[in-house]
Amino acid sequence: MQQTHCQNVLRAYREVLHLIKRLPKAQRGPALEQARREAQDDKGITNAVEASDKLKHLYARIAYLRTATPRRAGDERRVGAGVFVLREGELVKSDARPNSRVADGKISMEEARSYHHKLLKRQHFGRDVGANLKIPF
Repeated sequence: MQQTHCQNVLRAYREVLHLIKRLPKAQRGPALEQARREAQDDKGITNAVEASDKLKHLYARIAYLRTATPRRAGDERRVGAGVFVLREGELVKSDARPNSRVADGKISMEEARSYHHKLLKRQHFGRDVGANLKIPF
């Protein structure tokens, strides 16, 4: 679904406010005031090129704040946070807990072993890597 420019700006502004809340208390007040002032100043822009430049500036500020502010534990509600895996060629968010096992009984050990050997051959471009493939695990 195509988002309008206004929706993109509002989403980015909310993200900036969320990231500013991570700053130390001494820096938080002035940063919030600056973000609000810039948003009010940019509100009346009608030129598409200038509006696009302001949005790029907002995205650059988000990128800076993401690197400059510490991430709180469990803060997964923002884009980019979380664990993603490839399943059947699609990138999906993993529902696995950090300490969960991969061998959960969905496939038998023999199927897992054959799949493991298939991946090893693929890793070595189809070459047989010798006795290492014959070792049972």
